[in-house]
Amino acid sequence: FNVHAALAWNTLRRKGQVQAALASRDVIAQAKGLVMERFNIDAEDAFALIKRLSQQSNRPLVEIARRLVHFHHPEGAPQAEGQAVIRRSRESVREATRC
Repeated sequence: FNVHAALAWNTLRRKGQVQAALASRDVIAQAKGLVMERFNIDAEDAFALIKRLSQQSNRPLVEIARRLVHFHHPEGAPQAEGQAVIRRSRESVREATRC
């Protein structure tokens, strides 16, 4: 019985991890699309920008992506945080285009 219970628990845990990963992927894709549209850059550059913001702020990439999406769709999102992310995005784009 213990083996079956452990297998069932493992399956449920993995299913939850897969669902969380898919949700994260969707949010990152939305944020990438928003950055592409706003700054007129391609998908690779948009992802690189979000990644750089994540590294500079020492926050998970998915958290940066969520803030960008929430700023664009502000239902319950803190405006100041979203504005700060957009401001850092603009600064990063300016830096990248100077080089």
